[in-house]
Amino acid sequence: MMMARATGVALIAVVLLSAGCGGPKISDRDLDFVGPADAAKLVERKPTLFRGANSAVWVDPRSDIEFRAGHIPGALHVPLEQAADRVKELEAYDVIIVYGSGYNDPVALAMSKTLLSLRLDEVRTLRGGLRSWEEAGNELETGRSR
Repeated sequence: MMMARATGVALIAVVLLSAGCGGPKISDRDLDFVGPADAAKLVERKPTLFRGANSAVWVDPRSDIEFRAGHIPGALHVPLEQAADRVKELEAYDVIIVYGSGYNDPVALAMSKTLLSLRLDEVRTLRGGLRSWEEAGNELETGRSR
C-alpha cells in the first residue's frame, strides 16, 4: 500500500511538472471547488434542449484498489495516468466533477489541473472528497470500475 502511494505521489509530481512545459499554466487559483450538495445537483440535472444526456460526471482518479473499496455511485474510474488517453471520453460531458479521498487530496488536485490543461473547461473539484461526501450522509458504491 505504501509503495502504491509513493508511486502515486511520484506520478503526480511528473504530471504537474510536465503540465507546466508548454501548456497553459494551471494553478490552485484555477480550480473550482464545489460542495457535495451542489455537486450532486449538477449530476442529477435532467437533459434539456440545450444540454444532452451527459450533463455531468463524477471522475475518480484514485487507484483501482481505492476505487473498488468505495466510490460515488456512477463515477468513472479514470486513473491520473490515463487522463490524456481518455480526454475524448470526458469531452462528452458538460461538467466533470473530480474527487479524491479527502480534503486537499493531491491526486484529485492533480487530476483537476491535468484536465484543465487538456482544455476541458468545466472541471470542478469536490471539496473534501469522499470524506465530505460521506459526512453529508451520502452512500458509497463498491466494486469494479466502468
